Amino acid sequence: MTRALSLKLVAADRAATCAEHIRAEGEVVNTRSGPREHPLLKTELANRAFAVSTLHRDDGPDYPQPAGSLPPKGKAPMLVAGKKA
Repeated sequence: MTRALSLKLVAADRAATCAEHIRAEGEVVNTRSGPREHPLLKTELANRAFAVSTLHRDDGPDYPQPAGSLPPKGKAPMLVAGKKA
């Protein structure tokens, strides 16, 4: 298993663990200063976002682009003077 894939799986697992805690304790927790969102909500979201964005960026299938559409960010074709990509 590659290191990149391992990091994605760890992030997905961490997000699932956070979700379990949030489900058990509720999305809103009571503090001395009043109700607040659960502190793990941000951690869950960050780990899910990392896992999903890196899966799509690195391992996602390369679907053919419709004519006239722009390539995804970071995947612009290299243009060489006098040659087409």
